[in-house]
Amino acid sequence: MALPRAFRGLELLQPTRDELGQLEALLGRAIDSTSVKILASEGKRFPVVASSFSLSENDWDIFESPFEFRSQFRGAP
Repeated sequence: MALPRAFRGLELLQPTRDELGQLEALLGRAIDSTSVKILASEGKRFPVVASSFSLSENDWDIFESPFEFRSQFRGAP
């Protein structure tokens, strides 16, 4: 992954055939397209290759750790 620290507007997209081919060349092996998501922001596309994905929204401060246990939903204790 090579991602910016913050996004202004964010889309979760599927990879193009060209992007998938570039990732396969970079990694030296075939990649299932379901293992790739594209994070897009301000006209730039950032590939993420992972065995699984989870997406959620929270209202944490930028400096709060995602590794501390807490509810990610507004209003929850």
